[in-house]
Amino acid sequence: MVLMKDFFKIPNLLSFSRVVLMGPFIYFFFQNYFIPTIIVMILIVLTDILDGWSSRKLNQVTELGKLIDPIADKICLGIGLTVILMKVQITLVPVFVLIGRDILILIFGSLMMKKVKDIPMSNIFGKLTSLSLSITGILFFIYSFMPEKSLYTVSYSFYGLGSVFIVLSSISYFMKALRVLKK
Repeated sequence: MVLMKDFFKIPNLLSFSRVVLMGPFIYFFFQNYFIPTIIVMILIVLTDILDGWSSRKLNQVTELGKLIDPIADKICLGIGLTVILMKVQITLVPVFVLIGRDILILIFGSLMMKKVKDIPMSNIFGKLTSLSLSITGILFFIYSFMPEKSLYTVSYSFYGLGSVFIVLSSISYFMKALRVLKK
């Protein structure tokens, strides 16, 4: 099967390793090991950067990679935000909406793939959602180790911004899926 052959390509292994690294991240974070948690976070970010770079540089862009890279991103962001927000006792409603949105994107994306034979790419609102929620996660992560009122305020502001982008990206993805599926 083509997908299994593609699994062992370097960029796809890097995407998969990003998900595996969430285990040590959760362990170190809840043990309050600041430095090991930071190291794992850096490794997660590096594997995200390197999988895209290596797929282009090594000419290993695959349909599997187009599929597992964004899924790995969503898993890491969802799990990372959930554990950080649980620790600082912030509502998880926007994270649950994000996870629901991503499940719908996967469902509609697979329907679109059958129709147009291509994996839909993230749009600007999706990228802004990921960026603002990643910043939220980083800021609340720092806050969990160094509680400072102003840091909390800035963190919560990014969380609110990310929540707005979740709604905008959901509408945007849904409209795109409807257009494609109506054809």
